[in-house]
Amino acid sequence: MTFKETINAIEKIEYSKYASVSSNEKLCIYAAYYLEQRKVPLSFNYLCIATFKLFPDKFCVDEEFPEFPSVDRLNRTVLHCVKPSNPNNRLLIGDVRLGYQLTQVGIVTAKQVEAMINGTEVTNISAPLVDKHKKGALNEYVKFKKSEYYQIYETKKEINFFYLWDFFGTFPYSEINRIVTSLNDIKPYANENKDEVCLELINETIRRIK
Repeated sequence: MTFKETINAIEKIEYSKYASVSSNEKLCIYAAYYLEQRKVPLSFNYLCIATFKLFPDKFCVDEEFPEFPSVDRLNRTVLHCVKPSNPNNRLLIGDVRLGYQLTQVGIVTAKQVEAMINGTEVTNISAPLVDKHKKGALNEYVKFKKSEYYQIYETKKEINFFYLWDFFGTFPYSEINRIVTSLNDIKPYANENKDEVCLELINETIRRIK
């Protein structure tokens, strides 16, 4: 099935099965998990459409127009998943242009929602503790994906060290150990999200500058 066919085939979940879920963000993150399990990329459009199709009673405009999604509510919900008031509770990383990826906290939350919908019990799943170092590395991963250095490689497969030095705020070929350490700290998040382009760039960068 194509991505479009997969999304078109989504059937709504009865409201009674998720009425006890405490927030729209948790429903949205379940939709992201649902798509990821079916190998559908988490673009903004795919995520919003899937969320509405799964949970129309929560994300429709109103009772007068139940067949139409509330664009404002969906947009606000996705934003809250990416930028919660507590950074440790971040459910998604990414943005509208690059698309999104589930964090480990997001995966745990989605599985909890899935269990509630299915009426089953979740065992041996607990949200991971995120220390300051790990939280910093996650933020660096997101910033690295948005950097000109990464964007040029992603689109043209070109490595331009001018943008690498600029990203790390250093002079050419100085502070190599710091750069290598930072890139190695980013790698687990790229691995976790199966981000092959990012891993490829990091490995090639380290190979060339060491």
